[in-house]
Amino acid sequence: MNIYDIHKSNPDIFTQLTLKDQLFCYYECPQKEQILQLYSNHNQLTFTISGKRILQHGDKKWVLSADQGFLVKRGAFHQELPDDFADWKVLVLYLKDNYLKHIFEEFRQDLRLNNLPEVSVDMVQQFKLNNQIRNSYESMLPYFKKTQLLPDTIFECKFKEFLFNIITHPENSHILAYINNINGDYVITIWEVMETNYFSDLKILDFA
Repeated sequence: MNIYDIHKSNPDIFTQLTLKDQLFCYYECPQKEQILQLYSNHNQLTFTISGKRILQHGDKKWVLSADQGFLVKRGAFHQELPDDFADWKVLVLYLKDNYLKHIFEEFRQDLRLNNLPEVSVDMVQQFKLNNQIRNSYESMLPYFKKTQLLPDTIFECKFKEFLFNIITHPENSHILAYINNINGDYVITIWEVMETNYFSDLKILDFA
């Protein structure tokens, strides 16, 4: 299942906002099955508000909980209910490559791009949260309940500050490296996509 399409087409379940064609969702996960096979054609930043879920890709697993932020790259993965099942409230920000490139260029002169780590092949990347980052995403949550939204210009300023705080955190250089890689117009070859997702039951259209 394409999780992006599911979120976008069900605003009554997945409360959502948009910012220049970027989809932001805040919801309590309705998952009932023990394991779901999902995929997304867009990168996402995921912030657990309460509860937890497990993501699996290949032989690796990540527990999504409130003590870390997560970058989930494009591709297929399994989403599992943990043994200590509890309601999972989560904020998911889908970010398209062109928008990330635009923001990266705006930030470039203020970023430390020397000695960045190599981009990890892992589909899921944990990153550190501090008070600034937490305050930034928590300040967004009330807007999912308001009928009167902020103008895009104001909302975008809040989001840019949020993203800047993430990628300039000293322990989040791997996230900056990934976005820098996207900005370099690196094209993933079809064999890389197929080798990374061979264990998933994807159709030709999904690989495309």
